[in-house]
This record gives sequence, C-alpha cells and structure tokens, in this order.
Amino acid sequence: GKIRIASSAFSSQGYLANTIYHETIHIKQLSEGRWYISETGSILNELEAYDAEMDLFVAGNPFTLSSDEASDIWSSYNAYYSLLPSRYQNLVDNGIFVVNEPTIERNFCHHNPILKR
Repeated sequence: GKIRIASSAFSSQGYLANTIYHETIHIKQLSEGRWYISETGSILNELEAYDAEMDLFVAGNPFTLSSDEASDIWSSYNAYYSLLPSRYQNLVDNGIFVVNEPTIERNFCHHNPILKR
C-alpha cells in the first residue's frame, strides 16, 4: 500500500519523524484488523494515532517537536474528538479505541487499489 504524507510534515525533521510515527499506528491498526470503515471508526483510528503522538511527546519528546508543532497535533486531536458522539468520547477518555465498528479485511485491503493508502 501507499502512505501519503502532506508537504507540511516536512517543516522539520522532528515533525516528519512524528508524522511517520503517526502512520505506523495506522499500520498497527490495520495489521490488528482495526482499520475501521465507518466515519466514527475512522475518527477513532485518527484519535488513537494522535494520542500516541502526544504520549510520546509527554514522555520525553524524542523527535524534539517545537511547542507550535505539539500544539498543532493537539489541535488535530481536539478537532477529531469534537466529532465523536459522547459515548465514544467517554471510551477515548479511558484510552479505549477498539470498538464494534465495521473494518476492512486485511487481505481485501491489500488487493483493492481503491482502499490502499
């Protein structure tokens, strides 16, 4: 599959490394059969990746993100979070990103060029 990285991710080495880290969370979700196809599920996938980014930042900022870059990640997290119904917000607040939502079958995704990222 393909992963597209926006040109804004190249604003610094740290931001690019952090973006790649974010994408590895999506690879993990897909490999675990948690690549959701519903709108709510897709939002949860993004929130989990942004949450992992912020956890890494708080744990020592290994990619040396600037405060503006960290703020940008936090803003993206909040934008996705605001789209979730409250029952899902409660799950996310407790670190739960695995839900009963439709997913893409791993083999199907690998063989369908429309679903490749």
